[in-house]
Amino acid sequence: MRLALLTAAWVLLASSSVHAESAFQARLGTSPAIWEAVQNNNRYFSASAKPHRDLVQKRRRWKKAWIGSFAAFAVVNVFDAHSSAGRRELNPLLRGSDGRISMSRAISLKAAIGGGMMALQWAAAKKHKDKNYYKVFTVANSAVSGGLAVVAAHNYSLAK
Repeated sequence: MRLALLTAAWVLLASSSVHAESAFQARLGTSPAIWEAVQNNNRYFSASAKPHRDLVQKRRRWKKAWIGSFAAFAVVNVFDAHSSAGRRELNPLLRGSDGRISMSRAISLKAAIGGGMMALQWAAAKKHKDKNYYKVFTVANSAVSGGLAVVAAHNYSLAK
């Protein structure tokens, strides 16, 4: 009988408002101790507790990978800027008046783009906690880092 009451109380707790819960408790004459147990321990009755825990663990792992991919992105940007130092620059946003790379422009532009990208990804991940955006962001950051690494390697292969 108590199991039936606990189950009914849990179903009601999961699907109704606070007012309806107290009315249900008064009608059934449930003891306050049982009702408190249902309210405090409803995770034991939840069928979705394990999938939620798995999602949280996956998000945690992908968040760590996302942080690592962003660290790699920052390092590759530094190598890209260093590989262009003293050389003729084709990008007009990074080029100085003499046609060579302007390191101050390169650093500020790369920092602004990287910081903006990080801020947007962080805001999207925080806003949608029910989805695992860290996985997508990790793949995207890794792809961009790989492309920049190829460009930096090409720049290092060129003669000054």
